[in-house]
Amino acid sequence: MAKRTDPNGPIAFVAALADGRTCLAFDREGEARLTLILPQAEAAKLVGRLPELMDVSFAVVFKPLRG
Repeated sequence: MAKRTDPNGPIAFVAALADGRTCLAFDREGEARLTLILPQAEAAKLVGRLPELMDVSFAVVFKPLRG
């Protein structure tokens, strides 16, 4: 039997940093923007939950996956 996932639970996916220096950019106020590359299917999941993700902070964890 397949395990059901909580539709309101944490969102986890595998992503990579965008190529080159564009993956991390800083503005005048010292804030930074991080650009990730992720599969289209994972992006669609984010789009589906976008209203609840707007205007909130996130706990972010980077764990490199090595083969």
